[in-house]
Amino acid sequence: MSMNYVHLAGFLAKDPESRFTADGKKVTTLLIATNNKKGNEVETIWWSISLWGDRWDNMMKYLQKGKPVLTGGSLRKPRIYQDKNGNHQVGALEVRADYVNFAPSSRPDQDQGSGNQSSSSFSYGSESSGPEQGAAPMSQSSSSYEDDSIPF
Repeated sequence: MSMNYVHLAGFLAKDPESRFTADGKKVTTLLIATNNKKGNEVETIWWSISLWGDRWDNMMKYLQKGKPVLTGGSLRKPRIYQDKNGNHQVGALEVRADYVNFAPSSRPDQDQGSGNQSSSSFSYGSESSGPEQGAAPMSQSSSSYEDDSIPF
């Protein structure tokens, strides 16, 4: 395991996007927004999560914009770019994911009408295929992820 490892809890800012590299490797990208409170202000941090290979395919139909997710992986060096005014900006922080979990409120098998929510989540990408217990429930913040200024 890398010493540069992060675990994130956030919301999908848009639907996943898949593509293939020149040598035929599949990569799916998730854009996740996390929030940090600083006094009365909320600061949004954007994360670009790369999922390599097809082992993630079964969960893609459940990952839609606005859904909460838990993920972890190796943090990559931030991409610096110049905006149209010539100012240097930091792009979305990049993580190569080792796992992605559905947050409890977005479990694919949850009965929407019952209101029952479990503290378990389902993990994809790890060696075990069973549910992981003990994930903390997430609550959706009031921030909007429909901002067109996503640095991506």
